[in-house]
Amino acid sequence: SSMTISVALGTSTPTSMTVVATITSASPRAKDAMAASFSAPSLKEIIIPESNPYMEYVDGVIYSEDFSILMYVLPSVDIGEKTAFEIDNRVTSIEASAFSFFPYPVVLHEGILEISNNAFSNAAMEEITIPSSVVSIGEYALSYMPSLTTIKFAPNSRLHTIGDYAFGDNSALLSASLPDSVVNIGESLFQGCESLVSVNLPTSLAEMPKFTFKGCASL
Repeated sequence: SSMTISVALGTSTPTSMTVVATITSASPRAKDAMAASFSAPSLKEIIIPESNPYMEYVDGVIYSEDFSILMYVLPSVDIGEKTAFEIDNRVTSIEASAFSFFPYPVVLHEGILEISNNAFSNAAMEEITIPSSVVSIGEYALSYMPSLTTIKFAPNSRLHTIGDYAFGDNSALLSASLPDSVVNIGESLFQGCESLVSVNLPTSLAEMPKFTFKGCASL
């Protein structure tokens, strides 16, 4: 698939973007390009033409056509009187950079299977709970989150794989306890987590990659 992204008011601080009908949620190149463009925190509007059959845009959120994939949430989305953004229950996959620079807490529901690369990077959250249904967490998925102190995993977790640097450079993170279901972790998982004082790793790990705790001065 091909794609064209039209950005208004300059590329350095875009506020509006139009995604044309030729982009599909199944195209890896298209998704990478979208993730790079969507990660601009200044965006306040994304236009999905009705001629695009692959996406749905609802109240500041882009989904795949069947709502199984959450592709992006505008940082300026209105959560009303709620204290957190609640992900639609139909979502099973959170795409790359979907919540980058997001300013609100996010509630993840049971049924989500995958958290993709950079999904929450630079988001302003103090804690996050990973549902037991999640089987994989991508590279840099929860990294560079300056306020994050706690990562919780729901009981009976099915989490199998965690990518490189997934929790890296979370300077306020204090502790983490990976579920027993985890078999594979990437390199530099906790690199740069300078406040980290306690970590529990499962005996099920296939190996201990390099730089797992590099820069963790408090351990």
